Amino acid sequence: MFAPIARSATAALLTLALPAQSRVWVVDDDATAGTLPDIGAALAVATAGDTVLVKDGNYPSFSVNQPVAVLGDVGARVTVRGRVSVRIDDPGQALVMRNLFVRLFTGASPIWIADTRAPILIEETDSFGWGSVLVEESANLVLTRCTLWSSDITETAACVARRSSAHVYGSSFTGSRGSEFYAPWPGAEIVGNAAMPAFFYAQGSRIASGGESLLYGHGLTALSTAGFGYRLEYLDSTFVEWYGLFGTALPISTTGVGSVRETPADAVDFSTVSPIREGGDTQLTFSGRQGTQVFVIFADTMLDAPLFLPQFGSSLLVAPAAIVPQGPIPSSGTLTVNLTAPALPPGIDASTAYVQTVTVSPSGELVLGPLSTLTILDARL
Repeated sequence: MFAPIARSATAALLTLALPAQSRVWVVDDDATAGTLPDIGAALAVATAGDTVLVKDGNYPSFSVNQPVAVLGDVGARVTVRGRVSVRIDDPGQALVMRNLFVRLFTGASPIWIADTRAPILIEETDSFGWGSVLVEESANLVLTRCTLWSSDITETAACVARRSSAHVYGSSFTGSRGSEFYAPWPGAEIVGNAAMPAFFYAQGSRIASGGESLLYGHGLTALSTAGFGYRLEYLDSTFVEWYGLFGTALPISTTGVGSVRETPADAVDFSTVSPIREGGDTQLTFSGRQGTQVFVIFADTMLDAPLFLPQFGSSLLVAPAAIVPQGPIPSSGTLTVNLTAPALPPGIDASTAYVQTVTVSPSGELVLGPLSTLTILDARL
């Protein structure tokens, strides 16, 4: 499938892994010259493969119906005061959303994904409100280093996956707290059936009940409405229940027919600094157990559907170009790899590479880890 190459070739390989993308649309609510005033306006003129670069500011709701990259700039606080809706019919290219703060306090989920065949990667995003993420009938959602939490005044799980596939890495979910005589809600709720099973994978994550009620609450609930309807896989993750005074609390509560399986291995956290400009410096940061050997897979696209590999304790999420050794995690527990962004080809304003980790523990356990992105922008932007 792929062959290891020297770490010194990382920058050269990154160039090969960058797909040709056409244009960057810059969004700034201060309406500076050459920018668009809101994200929706940029999406109205963008085409598949474009990048929407968002500056610090406050923005209204927006809808996405094609695969693009919506990126908060490095150091910016991009607050969306409304709903982010996603519906993409065609597979093939991925939607990426990164570095967003989404807030919605009416009776709807701040991030709603429905009937989407394209893969979706949401990174470094904080969502709060009436639930946080609702995904329905969608093939491939990946959440990396996200914080999802439900408002105390609502009665919702932080993440609800209905007849969908969701992979969660290095994230934290907290359900609604409830009230004295109303049970707190779980951090995640998965629902499926034999025709459209729900698949939920968690690695290095914390999924918790809201708590603070007299009644018990579960960390995660799984429900099948007919036949074999759900599959839950997890590795080095915590499901936190709330005991209250009455009833029985369970970290994971299941109803109907499905499967729950834990892979006994250690997770490695992974983060990137992105987007970056040509010639700029970025870092790949890995945190985990001392002595763990770290590799990264570079790719120019995500798979339309994840490929679960039991021998790796997780799923392959990308179409690999090559795998690059990064070295062992030192005694500090953190391995930092510095990388200088290569130049983009002429006529290309931005391009995104997908990076997934593979680790080998000191005892020989193989783990496919988190997925992140590196987006390189034209130096003039």
